[in-house]
Amino acid sequence: MLSQKVAPDLKASDESVRLQEVKLSDYISKYIDGNYFDITSLINDDFVITMKLLWNAKHYNSNLKLLLSFIDTMAFVSTGKSNPNSFKGWLKKYVHLNKIGITEDELWEHRNAILHLSTYESNKVRNGNIRKLVPYAGQNSPPESKNHCYYSLYELQMEIFQAIGRYLTEMEKNDKMREIFCDNYEKTVSDTHFTHHV
Repeated sequence: MLSQKVAPDLKASDESVRLQEVKLSDYISKYIDGNYFDITSLINDDFVITMKLLWNAKHYNSNLKLLLSFIDTMAFVSTGKSNPNSFKGWLKKYVHLNKIGITEDELWEHRNAILHLSTYESNKVRNGNIRKLVPYAGQNSPPESKNHCYYSLYELQMEIFQAIGRYLTEMEKNDKMREIFCDNYEKTVSDTHFTHHV
């Protein structure tokens, strides 16, 4: 089972990012300690815990959908853009997809099919222009197929978690990057800043 605590490989090198004159909403106050903004815990609370809950409950398809949506979110908060180039660019910069045996273009098409149609076949896959990806859970890969490529959902998820650590480590040394993250994160919706009306 995946631990519901922040995995060690999810941490930036000093577990936090220095806060420098960034205006943030009240929900963020629990993540601020003096001059430090604990972005690792913010991301963990907003996304990672739910992904781990879904995985541990064996809701693998829902886990995959949230994981792909999370990559979209990370690409958006990093660039302020939401398009194929930002999605694939974030993957190329921070995620080692070669370990999984898939490419950025393949994962983009996989994302389109899964999030919009709940299928593994995007238009490009159906037309034979790109390889179909099929995730699996478990320790042993299914037999190879000429029609598609199996990949480990667990391995992809762990690699994305490690990529968050790479991203946050880079942010520690880059004030502009931190400012862009904070400005764009304010525009996202998540559990930490969801409207509760009593």
